[in-house]
Amino acid sequence: MFLNKRFNIGTRVETLKDSKRDDWIPEARENCQWKVEGIVESVHDSHGLCYRVKHSDDGTTAAYDHDELKELVGQNISQAVNKGELK
Repeated sequence: MFLNKRFNIGTRVETLKDSKRDDWIPEARENCQWKVEGIVESVHDSHGLCYRVKHSDDGTTAAYDHDELKELVGQNISQAVNKGELK
């Protein structure tokens, strides 16, 4: 389980699947994509732990719950910058 996992800004992640929670505002979720890679851009915990992720494929961002993400190891933030995924 991912309940105690906190991803730092700059962490490479893969989106997993929609947790189907219904307490999100639609605007936060309209750009969600599943089974794609991205970079954590910000961390929020005022209403529960969630992350804004920038998708590597098209540069859009969306909000995700911690259990909708998996950390990708083997590439770090500097590699993402070099690939143009994060500026």
